[in-house]
Amino acid sequence: MFKIEDLIVACSTVIAPPQQVGADKRRDAEEYLLEFRRKASIQDCGDILRNCQDAGVRFQAAVSLKSAFARESVELTSEALIQLALDLLQLIEKSDCSAQVREQLVMIVAIAVKRNSGQNNDSKGLQIVQQKVQEFASSSQPQGQVLAASLICAVVQEYSGTGKSSVIGLSIEGHQKAKKYYENHCLSDNFTLVMKFLGHLIENPQGVQNFMMVKKFLEIGYLILSWRFAHGKASRISLMREDKTVDVMFNPPDSWKGIVTSGDFLKVWFASHGIVRRSPELGSISASCIQQICSMKGSCLHEHETEAQWAASMIELFRGNLPNWMPAQEHESTGLSHAFKHFIENRSVHIWMMIESYFPPFLSCLAQWTCSMVENAKKSEEYQQGLDFSTDAWIYVMTNFATTDALASIVSPNSLQVWKAWVWSKLSPPDGERIDRDDDDEEIDELEEDDAIVFDTQLAAIGNMARLSISDTMTHLGLLLNKRLDEITITLKESGAVRTSIWEDVHWIMLSIGHMLADETDSGEMKYIPQEIMNASLKQNASTANNIVNSQDITTGLIGVVFKVMQLEKAVMEANIIGHWSPQASEDLRWLLQRIAEAYLWFEEDHFKTVSPAIQSIFGRDTPSALNLLDEIVEFSLLTFSAWSGEEKILTGSAETLMSLLKKSGKKAKLVGENVKFWSIAEIFCREPDCGYSRTPVVFQRHLMRVILTAGSSGGLPTLQKLGETIKPLQARFARLANASFSNGMVRNELVTILERLTGCVEGVTPDNADSVAEFVLPFIQEMPSIVQAVRGSSDISIQIFTLCASIASRLLAYLEEKRTQPFLHVFLEVLKTHSRWNQGRNLADMDDETVEEFTQIIALITKVLDVEVFDFTSPAKENKTGAGDSFVSPAEVSLAGLTIVLPLMGTEGFNYPSLAIAYFDLLNSLCELYPEKLAKLPENLFTPFMQSLQLGITHFGTDAMKIALESIEALSNFFLKAKSVGDYPQNLGDSLISLMPFVFDSLLKYASDYDMLPICLASFLHLATSFPTKFTILIQERSAQCTDNQKQRIQGKVLMKR
Repeated sequence: MFKIEDLIVACSTVIAPPQQVGADKRRDAEEYLLEFRRKASIQDCGDILRNCQDAGVRFQAAVSLKSAFARESVELTSEALIQLALDLLQLIEKSDCSAQVREQLVMIVAIAVKRNSGQNNDSKGLQIVQQKVQEFASSSQPQGQVLAASLICAVVQEYSGTGKSSVIGLSIEGHQKAKKYYENHCLSDNFTLVMKFLGHLIENPQGVQNFMMVKKFLEIGYLILSWRFAHGKASRISLMREDKTVDVMFNPPDSWKGIVTSGDFLKVWFASHGIVRRSPELGSISASCIQQICSMKGSCLHEHETEAQWAASMIELFRGNLPNWMPAQEHESTGLSHAFKHFIENRSVHIWMMIESYFPPFLSCLAQWTCSMVENAKKSEEYQQGLDFSTDAWIYVMTNFATTDALASIVSPNSLQVWKAWVWSKLSPPDGERIDRDDDDEEIDELEEDDAIVFDTQLAAIGNMARLSISDTMTHLGLLLNKRLDEITITLKESGAVRTSIWEDVHWIMLSIGHMLADETDSGEMKYIPQEIMNASLKQNASTANNIVNSQDITTGLIGVVFKVMQLEKAVMEANIIGHWSPQASEDLRWLLQRIAEAYLWFEEDHFKTVSPAIQSIFGRDTPSALNLLDEIVEFSLLTFSAWSGEEKILTGSAETLMSLLKKSGKKAKLVGENVKFWSIAEIFCREPDCGYSRTPVVFQRHLMRVILTAGSSGGLPTLQKLGETIKPLQARFARLANASFSNGMVRNELVTILERLTGCVEGVTPDNADSVAEFVLPFIQEMPSIVQAVRGSSDISIQIFTLCASIASRLLAYLEEKRTQPFLHVFLEVLKTHSRWNQGRNLADMDDETVEEFTQIIALITKVLDVEVFDFTSPAKENKTGAGDSFVSPAEVSLAGLTIVLPLMGTEGFNYPSLAIAYFDLLNSLCELYPEKLAKLPENLFTPFMQSLQLGITHFGTDAMKIALESIEALSNFFLKAKSVGDYPQNLGDSLISLMPFVFDSLLKYASDYDMLPICLASFLHLATSFPTKFTILIQERSAQCTDNQKQRIQGKVLMKR
């Protein structure tokens, strides 16, 4: 069918220069080669490989042979598979076989022998390949050793997987069976061969010049060291559950004990790494191999004495080789840092106690390596990642091995060395080595993450290290910050610009102080003074003081420096010269004040067995010093609201500082709630339409309103009354809009401002104030339908209204009795209906970000209404349930009203926005589970796009959307099956579900080996097959049309007959 001459012409045409071949001719040649790849048989490809000398044609034949094998391998007998492997081995041995062709052919050899062993239980082909490997490896010719390495690499790579990762068409059980046989009979031999090669390389270091061969053997070593050993018989489900994204520890079976615990095992890998580490590619692979070796655990090391001896040998090798590995190479930094992390984490405390004398030397090695990562971290991302792994190892050390004073005394000298190096790297000369780029050369990325997030692992480790050596670190940080404060003060007095390097220093010093003073925990958890800091203060035994300035305690002294920063910035704000202050320093200061306000100020004395008198006298509840510090923080935060009016992060940071003080009810929160200045600002904020606070970022305005609500709930009846008086002017402002024209820009801005204030109110709801907030907000909400009508459903106002409604549904309604939720549901329903009337015929072909946000908020409203647990979702609509004249509104009615807006417009254009698509499918899933009967009765103009969107969810988007769509189909088909059993089923739903069957079946085949996807694919298809047995039979027959007769018989027997 395919002639060699034609293939030669096609290959020549494809690679010919444009001036020699036209576009049409080149396209024809490409299509001919693609057709060859699709239709050529194994016999065709074999003949070409044996008889053609053209390099391009031979490569096309090799690639096409792999495709042909996938099509024909089902029909190949055991003898045919073995013969194919033999024929290919002969081709590989020939001198005219190029490296590119050989790479393809060895892969097919590996696939053929694996299929034979997995399907036919015949290991003869594998044995032949193993014999060839030994034959090639023992050859004195370099070419023979390359062939051995290529074969082993292909075979190991093919047998290592248990999923359907290759094109050999085996079941998961077949893959596992083949892998288990190879693991038991061949893997250790191949690993030994790798070890012998590396031993030869150590004896003859010049062999590293044979780059490709060394690389192949190192790759084989890494594949085997990363092998997922099957300990016992694994079930199909457990194999599917395997998370391939998780690092695999080296866990060889007991039969490998002689190999991995021998004296040469570790030496070979460390010595060979010393030879290849200067090569970026070889060094990277070799470092990854050492990483895997350090992770070793399991039955080979189940005897404590054996593991202790093994660990001691590993430490000796680290000690002996580390000086020669300095400075660390970029390409080895990640692998070797990970090696340290694995080694420390995979050895139990008991093992470390057995080799107690080796622990300090190991920590010294870890400290040296980490310092090397610190020194080079600024050079590349790889060094930075290496530093992350190294500091992660330190966190484990400090958490598990610094729990007593004796152990801490062993860890602290080395951790202090790392701490000093890290701080040195972050500061500018003369206190460090950081070199700043010129301002003109620095690109500012607005989307760049904060350093506190980017360097979270490092900062957590540095904070822990600092607490192990408090007397050194606190004093040093205090001096460093004081020094910068002095320079900033002098510069500001001279009306000069503070050097950028000084602000950068302040940034890193504050981050260091913050992570030392309090642990980084989830924002929902309370922060406490770390026990190490309390112990250090007790040990110092400083005298008590009446203010922070006079305190001699080391901890209060450092926090006193932080308050000096706050006082200096306060003076800058009062002098209205914030243009000379760093916004980043302001953000950092507020972040630090939040930690101090929560963990130290009015700290939980009951949390500690013994409290330091020095700390208690400064921060303890009801002490004069604590009262004064509380007032200073509040006053500073309030001043920020007017001084930094355009800086969102600084403003929200100040608001969150106040929230930290209000976080737990009690005297501290009550004092904040009684602050006169705070309520003065709150009154202006709520009363005056054009005050300075109204020109601050919207996000901050919501935060401020939440603070106002929380403060009002903190002091009992007096603060609640003050809250009511403060927010009441919003009603008057809103009433003035009744007769205004919403075409006026100022009117629209005022409306948006009020809606933002109301949203902030709702976000500050607690169980204690929910009823009063509902009473306040309801009159505003009841006017929303008329506002939607007045603005004709325009997106800018609709976004604000739906955002407010969604916040009410998610934050307020859950705290209200069902009777009190009804007015809100009535409003939601009317808002959606009014909006729908103004959006009929809308086209989303030109969807923009504002429209996406509008639809996202509509979907959020519908979803949050469904999430409120107080509703009886199974109850039908009832008349006069509330006792009033209005009919009862169910969540279903609100949801379906929202669907009338969303469904006609949600097409492929809307699905191009991932956040909108996921929100939409989540909503559909909830509706399908709760109200399938209502969805089945949707009007045709809504039902059709609804079902089409489910099809799009299966076929056009990622697995997240697909999973949700399949869950929706399962719920609908389950409802249909139950309705069908009683003879009352909606025909339109049945027809639509039938049309979805092929797509669900295809997803079942595609994700047959994906444990996350398979259950839902199977459940969805099972309900469909049970509901429509005839259609199921037709579908299976159609899908099996291209199968062999033998396969058709198996399908007939196992699927259709058992149906």
